[in-house]
Amino acid sequence: METVRDLTETDIISVLHKVATAHLKRATSMSSPDADAMQVDSSPAQTQDTPSLEEFLGKCVSYDASASGLRLALRKNLGEVEAAVAVLQVLESWMRKWGEAEDKLGVFAVSSPASKDGPAQPVPELSKVKSSVGDRGISDKYF
Repeated sequence: METVRDLTETDIISVLHKVATAHLKRATSMSSPDADAMQVDSSPAQTQDTPSLEEFLGKCVSYDASASGLRLALRKNLGEVEAAVAVLQVLESWMRKWGEAEDKLGVFAVSSPASKDGPAQPVPELSKVKSSVGDRGISDKYF
């Protein structure tokens, strides 16, 4: 996504939905009470090849897209509440990390706080996260 500049908002959000669904499947399979049970309907290769929700959402947030196009794509492609909640949880965790970084310094944090989840994965710019949650983003669809 860093090198391709002509992706449509619909394509981006459609893939985001697939990544969020894979994220939910991974979370469900990890919390499954019977790990030895046969997984008939799952496709583990598909979920293993999918990037993490945090990684892909970070690219989505940083991608230059129009507010109206994103709202339309969200309405069309992110209709499942579970997927939307997963996306909102990631956005909320990033907002919390920016708040914690600001609290530690006592001033507005200039550099991106590092993610505590996994390898050093930087949190996207605060302005990008806020715009994804607010005026051009997901909260317009659900709130």
